[in-house]
Amino acid sequence: MKRFKQALVILLIIIVVLQIVPFFVPLSEYAGTPTIKPFENSYFYEENGEVVHYRLWPPVIVGSTSPYGDAVGKILFVHGMGASTSSFDSNIPAFTEAGYIVVAVDLPGFGYSIRGENLDHSQQHRAELLWKLLNTIDGSAEASIAEMPWHLAGHSMGGGTVSTMATQNPSRTASLLLIDGALSDAGRPEVPILSYPPLARWVMVAMEHVFITENRIESLLKSAYGRKPTDLEVQRYLIPLQQPGTARGAINFVKTSKGTPLTELTKYPGPVLAVWGADDEWVPLSELTAITPFLPQLKTEIISGAGHVPHETHSDLFNESVLKWLENNR
Repeated sequence: MKRFKQALVILLIIIVVLQIVPFFVPLSEYAGTPTIKPFENSYFYEENGEVVHYRLWPPVIVGSTSPYGDAVGKILFVHGMGASTSSFDSNIPAFTEAGYIVVAVDLPGFGYSIRGENLDHSQQHRAELLWKLLNTIDGSAEASIAEMPWHLAGHSMGGGTVSTMATQNPSRTASLLLIDGALSDAGRPEVPILSYPPLARWVMVAMEHVFITENRIESLLKSAYGRKPTDLEVQRYLIPLQQPGTARGAINFVKTSKGTPLTELTKYPGPVLAVWGADDEWVPLSELTAITPFLPQLKTEIISGAGHVPHETHSDLFNESVLKWLENNR
């Protein structure tokens, strides 16, 4: 009986310690808009307190006297989970050289955009926010440019964002490009246990001090790429994820992430291209089977040997295929 009581006391002490300790482990906090621009072409858009970082590239047109007036179109790139505008670094030069105005954004919670524990990460809200951003950009452009509809391109989670944008505003959407798009409308399963503050805090602590590290990011990219990533590729993901406040918003991200019902896709009648890595194990080709009934006009481009991020690992082939398709769908 004495040993049992001792064991019980030890167990109770351990339980109490586990509930208290995580709150003594420091976590970084979002420090607001960076005072120094992350990139030369960085801009920040604010809507009701939500700050979105985006980058803007003018078209590269030889002999043009206007930075934007001779553009052949406008395209928005939206990244996937854990990524940022930098994930399109190998693609953007090809599109600007083809005459496109290019915008790439960091979704809230990622890159250099706002972090927070009270953000709405649903695809509906993201889509509304990004349309407001694009409307603001168009508002400062000359009429011929402002009237052009947008080509919307999204990778993985970003595919769900741009497809929702297309359903919200089909007349302003020139075409839809899904890059290994994660469009499932099932949403993230509820995890009630994460509502327990000590456990939620442990998750945040583990994320900041264990998972957002060079070795972990390298391991995840190896799985997504289907090959070992270079040091530059690792840093391209690691540095934005290490921005203060990323971990603090993790639980809120899980709680509020919500997809758009696939039936909504029927609201968009315009051209759609799905580019997929043949060897994608993160969002497999079966995802196409799920969305095709709602997008009968969908065309596909399967890149042999590519994994989850064909725009990064097979950028030349990706750029060539997409630009050829866009030329026929301006």
